[in-house]
Amino acid sequence: MKITPEYRTSPARRFWPLFLVVAGTVLLAATAVMIAGMVAGRFPLFLMAVAGNLAIWSPIMLVAGIVLRVHYARTERLLNHGLRGTLRILDIQQTASRVGGRGVVRLTGSVAVPARAATQVTVRVAPPLHLTQLLRRGAELPVKVDPEIPTRLRIDWAAVEDATTPPTSLCPPGW
Repeated sequence: MKITPEYRTSPARRFWPLFLVVAGTVLLAATAVMIAGMVAGRFPLFLMAVAGNLAIWSPIMLVAGIVLRVHYARTERLLNHGLRGTLRILDIQQTASRVGGRGVVRLTGSVAVPARAATQVTVRVAPPLHLTQLLRRGAELPVKVDPEIPTRLRIDWAAVEDATTPPTSLCPPGW
């Protein structure tokens, strides 16, 4: 994910919350129709099992869609309007979690934002595999910090990659 001057959520991240909310709403309406039909005696009783499943999954889909949309909106707002800062890593701990095949690490560090006091933070991240060798005590990573809540931040992996990638003129042919 390349962070440009104005970060935009990818099409897939815009699709899934909308899909979950629409599908959850449709399933909720179908559940209401089935239950109303069963109460009126117009539907067979075996539809009660179908209505029961729909009654369970439709609110879950609605809530998941809303939670995803809020999360993506916060991420987009933070990356677009967050304050630039630097995270100095003080401690690294491997966790048992994995996200997309990448190991999750817990970073404890100090965040320095210009014109603000340094803040101690602990964040859990699943770094891109090709950038994991950069995570060591004393390393500094560029971050975007929420102006209202200084402990809420996102590591700017695109900036880390840009800083560690050699210029194309130095790369051998075929890179």
